[in-house]
Amino acid sequence: MSKTPNDAAQDAAELQQLLGQPTLITIAGENLELKPITFGQLPAVLELVGPLLADLNRDGVDMVDLIMRHADRLLPLAALLTGRQREWIDALPLDEAAELIGTLIEINADFFARRVLPRLNARMDRLGGMSRSSETAAPSSTTAASGPASSVN
Repeated sequence: MSKTPNDAAQDAAELQQLLGQPTLITIAGENLELKPITFGQLPAVLELVGPLLADLNRDGVDMVDLIMRHADRLLPLAALLTGRQREWIDALPLDEAAELIGTLIEINADFFARRVLPRLNARMDRLGGMSRSSETAAPSSTTAASGPASSVN
């Protein structure tokens, strides 16, 4: 079974995401290079995305519905992640805004699932192993008091 040009393009996009390369997309006639979230953007992204997580974790996310219910968070998020002025984001037709938001979510969800979470889990496993080994290596120093304390004069 041979791949269609669309399959090949999707494979190339997935490879770019895995390597942290920008994803190219044309929105409102302009070419955008979309990149995974940077460490410096993380606090603002977490604040904006927090209330959306339940909706994003559902199967079959309806982007238009998501935008309609969470535009107050998605508009500044799109501006932050694209580097575009908020006015440019605000002026997008709804279908192009949905495509942009969907692509941003896809890029970053995939980036976190495939690159960030495995690294964090590996670190946590190493830290857990270090904690367990230090607990077993430390001698027990509990002593019981026996009887009333005496004072030396």
